[in-house]
Amino acid sequence: MCYNPIHFPLEKSYIEPIVEEQTVQVKVSLIVTTYNWPQALRKVLENVKQLVEYPHEVIIADDGSGQETIDLINAYQGDFPCALIHSWQQDAGFRAALSRNKAIQKSSGDYIVFLDGDTMINPSFIKDHRLSAQQGMFVQGKRAYINEQASRHLLESDRAAHTLMIGLEHRDQSFRLAFLPTFMTETVKTQINRGMGGNCAFWKKDIIQANGYNIDFEGWGPEDIEFCQRLLNAGLKCKRLRFKATCFHIFHKLRSRKMLDKNQLIYQNTVSNQLTRCKNGLEQSK
Repeated sequence: MCYNPIHFPLEKSYIEPIVEEQTVQVKVSLIVTTYNWPQALRKVLENVKQLVEYPHEVIIADDGSGQETIDLINAYQGDFPCALIHSWQQDAGFRAALSRNKAIQKSSGDYIVFLDGDTMINPSFIKDHRLSAQQGMFVQGKRAYINEQASRHLLESDRAAHTLMIGLEHRDQSFRLAFLPTFMTETVKTQINRGMGGNCAFWKKDIIQANGYNIDFEGWGPEDIEFCQRLLNAGLKCKRLRFKATCFHIFHKLRSRKMLDKNQLIYQNTVSNQLTRCKNGLEQSK
């Protein structure tokens, strides 16, 4: 999603080959963010059960959901193909940065994939991310968007999202064509102009080095872009994926933007001062 009120630099990109030997023994943790939408989270968990390759663990980063979500996760924990961990914090408004940090603290993988709890995934989602992992880089994927009517029908059924479904926007971003050569599926960038917190992956050591997400962000805002900017400032590059690690975003209404002006200032400070760490982040997340 592009944060239109913020002026981002133009992206610079080039092609850099993937180093295959670095991706063989990667232990992947999947962190799924959620807040009081168990119907969508159920679809995500069902998707995970259908993966061709499971992550080492799934951690639900819960920003204060109620009992229905708690009961749902408890039910899935009894019959799930990998460890399913519930990381919950008290509901005190939109605190996605803090919620992600708490989930990171509970993770045991060396590579962390982030997914929104309203996003359905291709069966090869984890496999594609694992094979795209490369030292010195973080990864951002794309997603297609299911419109409101199709999302409602999907949530009321047992059907999965797919490329040919009715009501799919940005359909080209849903195609998985992993047989294509790397130069067609991966682009390396040294600048970013949009965030994609719902389909991204990072080495845990890089997250720790940057002190995770900045918990000064409260309310909707570019906490994902600011985090990625610190990684770029530290010399990492962004690998953008196309035609693999595909996913489908379920429609929902936009969140309140009342904190956006304050959050923009945090982002702009990171850009202006070339920050590589935040003062209030992973280490301060209690």
